[in-house]
Amino acid sequence: GAGDRGDTLLRAVGLADARDRPAALLSGGMRRKLGFALATLHDPDLLLLDEPTTGIDPVSRTDLWRLIAAAAGRGARVVLATTYLDEAERCAQVLALDGGHVLAQGDPDAILAAIAGRVYRIPAPGPYERSWRRGADWRLWVPDGAPPPDATGVEPDLEDAVVVAMLDDTALSTQPAVG
Repeated sequence: GAGDRGDTLLRAVGLADARDRPAALLSGGMRRKLGFALATLHDPDLLLLDEPTTGIDPVSRTDLWRLIAAAAGRGARVVLATTYLDEAERCAQVLALDGGHVLAQGDPDAILAAIAGRVYRIPAPGPYERSWRRGADWRLWVPDGAPPPDATGVEPDLEDAVVVAMLDDTALSTQPAVG
């Protein structure tokens, strides 16, 4: 029954020892995991998740993604909003928006394939309009032509693709236009 499933879910999200604590006394990450457990208690066919991993530690984030993947593996449709593009890469379909404008839409691999030109790592931003900071590095998008001599080609990921779409002001889409 639901009680047995609740016990199983509390163990799965690492909250079995906190079973008797009021939710208000749980950490932010623990509350996120409790929310997920409650959302999946009745094994729904559809999960709508709004930034499920925001504000939680890396271990809890990994645990939560394992649970999301397990729900999807059982056949649940999962629709989620996230600001983490490395999380969006895990999804079958992505819709990246900026101010309501579609930047990229479709399968993550197809979005990457739709990037015009090349993305490079550069040592400093220099005088380039199409450069951006990426961790400790700088990236440069060259839509056509040769890169500067200090540039090293990189395999772009979804974050790079979305930045390129913002710089290009052209949606990277493998889907027909909406509306």
